[in-house]
Amino acid sequence: MNDKDQSTRSAVFLTNGCPENRLDAASMLELWRSQGRDVSSDVSNADLILFNACGLTDANEMTSLEIIKDIRKKKKKSCRLIVCGCLPRINPAALEGIYEDITFGSDDIKSFSKLINADQSRNYPCANYLLPITTYKNISIKSINRFNKLIDPYFTLYHLLLNKRYSRYGRERDISNPRHYFIKIATGCVHRCSYCAVRLSRGPIHSKPIENILQEVRKGLMEGYSDIALLATDSGSYGVDRNATFVDLLNEILSIPGDFRIRLRNVHPQFLTFKLPDLVPIFKTGRIVHMTSAIQSGNNRILKLMNRNYTVESCCAAYDALKKACPSLQIRSQIIVGFPGETEAEFQDSLKVIDTGLFDFMEVYQFSPRINTPAAALANNLSSSVVSNRYYRLVKKIVEQIENGRKTR
Repeated sequence: MNDKDQSTRSAVFLTNGCPENRLDAASMLELWRSQGRDVSSDVSNADLILFNACGLTDANEMTSLEIIKDIRKKKKKSCRLIVCGCLPRINPAALEGIYEDITFGSDDIKSFSKLINADQSRNYPCANYLLPITTYKNISIKSINRFNKLIDPYFTLYHLLLNKRYSRYGRERDISNPRHYFIKIATGCVHRCSYCAVRLSRGPIHSKPIENILQEVRKGLMEGYSDIALLATDSGSYGVDRNATFVDLLNEILSIPGDFRIRLRNVHPQFLTFKLPDLVPIFKTGRIVHMTSAIQSGNNRILKLMNRNYTVESCCAAYDALKKACPSLQIRSQIIVGFPGETEAEFQDSLKVIDTGLFDFMEVYQFSPRINTPAAALANNLSSSVVSNRYYRLVKKIVEQIENGRKTR
C-alpha cells in the first residue's frame, strides 16, 4: 500500500462477533478515515477489505469462514483482503486454503496502522460506536433450520428478542445503537475459564488510563449522549495492571457532573462477589442501569469444571444485592448448556436459575469445544441431540417467562 494516491483508495470494514470486536473494527475504520482515505460499503469495488473475524465458538468460526469465502468471490482482483481478529489467533489453521495474507488481533490497531502506512506521530483515534454485525446468511434462520424448529414460536421469538442487528455487507451501514456512547476501557482477561478461547486471542488484561476514559466520557456528554457504555473483555478486572480498580473507575466517572447513565459489559461474577460492599453504594446512585454478567451454569460442579471460581449461591446473592440497591438495574446474563459431563439433574439446576427472577434476559449457548482450551480435552462429551434438546428447553423457558410478563430477571 505504498502507492502515491493512497488518500483516494477506498476500504470496506466488516466485523462479526461481540461488541468489543465491533468497537475495535470501528476504531480501525476511524484510523483509515483520519488518513484522508475513503470508507466504502461496496465490496465489489473496494481497494481494501478488512474483516475482523470472530472465532469464539464453532458457529462463529463457521460463519466467519463463509464470509471470507464470499468476499473472495465478490471482490475485484486488485483488492486486498485482510483478515484480522480472534479467529486467526484462536485457530489459524481454519484459514488454510482460503486466506494467505497477514493477520493480527482484533485490538492490534498498531499492526493495522503499519499496514496502511499511517502517520505514526499522531495518536490512534478511538471510535465510540459499534460497526453493525456482518453476516453471510441469516444466522437465526440457519439455527432454526438446524433444530427443525422453523415454525416453533418459542425458538423464533427468542432469536428476535436477542435484538441483534444483522447487515449484509452489500448495503449501506448505519452506526449501531446511536443512543449509546461506547468506551473501551480495557482488553484481555485475567481469568482462565476452561471453555473460553478469547484469552488466546486477546491475552492478559491491558487497561486504558482512567484519565483517558474520563476524557472520553466528557466528550460523549458534550456531544449530547446520556448513555455511557463501558466495554472490555473482562470489565471487573479493569486496572489490575495499573494499580487501580473497576470501583475506582466507576467512582471517578460518577463524579463527573451531568445527567447520564452507565451500562456495564462483561462483569465477571467473581468480581461482584469480592467487591460487593464497595459496589452497593455505587449502584444505589441509580446511575448503573444495565449490566451483562455471565453466570454460565446453575450447578456448582459444572462451574468448578468451567474454572469460574464462584458458586451459584454467591453469584445470585450478589445479583440480588445489586438489584435491591438499584431496583431499575437490568441484568443480562449467559448460560452454556451441554458442558462435558453435564447431567440432566445439573441441567435442571440451570433451568431453576431462570426462576430466581434476577435476570432481564438470558443468552443461551451450546457448549463448543475450542482448540487449545482445557475443556476441549474433557471426557463425557454429550451428543449433539442432547445438547440441542437442552438448548431448546432453556430457550422455551426464557420465552415463556417473558410472555407471562415475568421478565427473566
